[in-house]
Amino acid sequence: MVSDVRNFSAITLANSLNQYLQPVGFSQLGSNKTINVPGFSTSTALNLFEPNIARIDMEGSLLTQRMLQRLDPKPERVDARTVQSRFRNREPIVNTQLRTTPEKVFAYLESRFGFSSSGPITPFATTSNRPTEAELFGTSFSGQTLDTNLTISNNTRVAVSGETTFNVTDFQAAAATTTPEFVVVRLDGSERRSVGEADDDTEEFDPPGGALFLNGVELESGVAHTLSFADYQQLTYESGKNAALDYLSTVALDQTNNTRGELITTALTTTSGGVESRTRDGLERFEFIGKTEANAFIPRVTIDVEGTFVNGDFISDLNAGLIEVTISEFGKDGNKAQKLTDQSSGNSLDATFGNKLASNGIVLNVVALDPSIDISDVRVTFG
Repeated sequence: MVSDVRNFSAITLANSLNQYLQPVGFSQLGSNKTINVPGFSTSTALNLFEPNIARIDMEGSLLTQRMLQRLDPKPERVDARTVQSRFRNREPIVNTQLRTTPEKVFAYLESRFGFSSSGPITPFATTSNRPTEAELFGTSFSGQTLDTNLTISNNTRVAVSGETTFNVTDFQAAAATTTPEFVVVRLDGSERRSVGEADDDTEEFDPPGGALFLNGVELESGVAHTLSFADYQQLTYESGKNAALDYLSTVALDQTNNTRGELITTALTTTSGGVESRTRDGLERFEFIGKTEANAFIPRVTIDVEGTFVNGDFISDLNAGLIEVTISEFGKDGNKAQKLTDQSSGNSLDATFGNKLASNGIVLNVVALDPSIDISDVRVTFG
């Protein structure tokens, strides 16, 4: 406030002058009466009466302080001994951002809010970076006839939490019409690097952030594995602890009839932060940032939630008014998705961005209006 920086002697001077000088104020319309405004004059230098404003501010501040103290049922006694005791026994200020490097702070801000000096960003590659069949499997299937009934339609883009295990079937959108005998799978990272001589433009993918496991045994990444369909269904994917984009590629085979399904690649993006929870205004708030491949439109999303709920599942608590949900475009908080609760059930919520298509990812915010609600994990599938 102004009173915090005024000089007390100037205030005293103004208070004394005000007893002898009556500054001219504004004339009230319809009357000859003049309203005197303390500290204002149209004929006297303003700085002569400006300290009066500070005096009024100081009195107002003191009055406010006294009112607040009266509202306190047990006003705290503050004296020299109390102040000394506070300094002697004060608790250290805990601020993790003060204990880290500027680079880590900027990395956190990029991850948390998705902005750089040039605008919204995403660390992930575009869809044009996806591997081709020749890059992954060479000419392994060149002599086989394409049968789309063998195709296992996995979701093409999924965002998951870090250090979480998923069944490969969790990423499946539709099963093959014809049950395949074998499924060839391969897991790669999205970063490409040149190999061979300096003038050789041959590229290969870096190791993935996550890993594939079959009955607890890790499968080597960057290598094609031919599995029986039964073994394929037992595969699990374990996401890494750091943000990463992995490519899970599959081709289903019927070797008896020398046929094959289409190549399906799923872009698995890991959010290292996972579900972040905090309490504000006495309510538990959960947030999940799910990013995906850059520059690809997101007309629709499916949010799969794990946790503890009052009425048994996420959608029942949402319909009962115990949960508030907001889904926004990553980096553009103003573009919010419409929740399709009539098409949702259990722990799965569908939403659409309508004609304002999103890209790069989404930010999910959930406010729990009941303290027993707890959200432990989230998976986002992009339509």
